[in-house]
Amino acid sequence: MAKESELQKLKQFDTYEEVKDSGRCTLSTRWVINNKDRATKARLVVRGFEEEYLMQKDSPTVGKGALRIFLAIASSQNWTIKTTDTMSAFLQGKKLKRDVYLKPPKKVTPLKE
Repeated sequence: MAKESELQKLKQFDTYEEVKDSGRCTLSTRWVINNKDRATKARLVVRGFEEEYLMQKDSPTVGKGALRIFLAIASSQNWTIKTTDTMSAFLQGKKLKRDVYLKPPKKVTPLKE
C-alpha cells in the first residue's frame, strides 16, 4: 500500500514521463521503507551517484545561524513558533533543466510497446 501511494503521488505531481528504452544511460531506483507514527511510508529514491553530472550537492534548507537569529527575534517579540510539514515537498520543487532517465522499480509495469 505504501509503495502504491508513493507511485500515485509521483503521478499526481507529474514528475515523470514514460518513454521507451532506446539505450540511453539510465539510473537505477530503490525503495526506502520506514515506519513513522505507526504507519508504513515508502519513498522511491534515485541512485544519483550513478549519474556523471556535476550538480549541487547541498539542500536548500535554513542554516543553523539563520535559525538561531530567527528564534532570538521571535523570542524578543513574544511570537508564537509553530511548525508545519509540506506533504511531498520535493515533488513540488522546480523542474529539472536536463533529462534524466530512470529504470522503474521492480513490479512496476513498463511502458507498453
